[in-house]
Amino acid sequence: MAKAKDKAVAVIGFNEYAVIKAGGAGAVTELIAENMGGESIEMNDLNRVKVPAGGGTIWTLPSIDGELDVKEIDGIIIYQELKRAYWQEEYDGSNDPPDCYSDNCLNGLGSPGGDCITCPLAQFGSGKNGKSQACGMRRIMFILTADSLLPLVLSLPAGSLKTSKGYMLALTGAQKKINGVITRFTLEKDKNSDNIVFSKVNFAKIDDVSDVVQIEAYCKSIRPFLQKIASKAIQTGDGPAQDVAAAPDYDPDSVPGAETDIEDNDKTADQGTDDNEQKFAA
Repeated sequence: MAKAKDKAVAVIGFNEYAVIKAGGAGAVTELIAENMGGESIEMNDLNRVKVPAGGGTIWTLPSIDGELDVKEIDGIIIYQELKRAYWQEEYDGSNDPPDCYSDNCLNGLGSPGGDCITCPLAQFGSGKNGKSQACGMRRIMFILTADSLLPLVLSLPAGSLKTSKGYMLALTGAQKKINGVITRFTLEKDKNSDNIVFSKVNFAKIDDVSDVVQIEAYCKSIRPFLQKIASKAIQTGDGPAQDVAAAPDYDPDSVPGAETDIEDNDKTADQGTDDNEQKFAA
């Protein structure tokens, strides 16, 4: 495994992305169809990166040459979904499907099911530690990197939901779409109110996408596929995890938007979690 380097990472412009060199969205779709021969692609087939436990600040990035240790991941967020899942039994290391889940954080399917907004299990303080949510919330991101035609999957635990929402709000305030900028993902060591260390994801805009037409076409062509596998993943409990014990206190209604800077991404607010983060473990 290659070691992370301390030198600054050069920004690769969108014109140098593999999707552009391959000929754009149409060429990518044709290549996938030809190579896969009609076989479906599932979430576990895509390269995935996990938020490390214990305050780690290095990403382990899968590649065709093996795993690489890097300090930053640069890419374009081409699709994302915010989801919920609830397991009645305490996590035992298995990959059992949730008792209840939601694809949109509004309507739950299963037991108890119903309206997520008013569900007691989705309220802050409903977790066993009295500080979290019994029904876990998670943001699944699909990130197009410069060297691949297929997106990288990043599943954000609750400890990074506040920074991700703050970044989205900052982009919105700057009239930027998430697929219109190149985002840098870094890790920061933080600790919760019980002084337990955890890893927090920070976000920073490092460049604009130079060809909006091309990226929009790519996103449009691949979005139905990503929606399908993201929905299936939440139903089966699939996804990376972060240690529940190491997660910070987090009230999902308390999110710093105005103070979020999309250029240096200096965010310091406490984060939080739920009792079921490990249920998303691959």
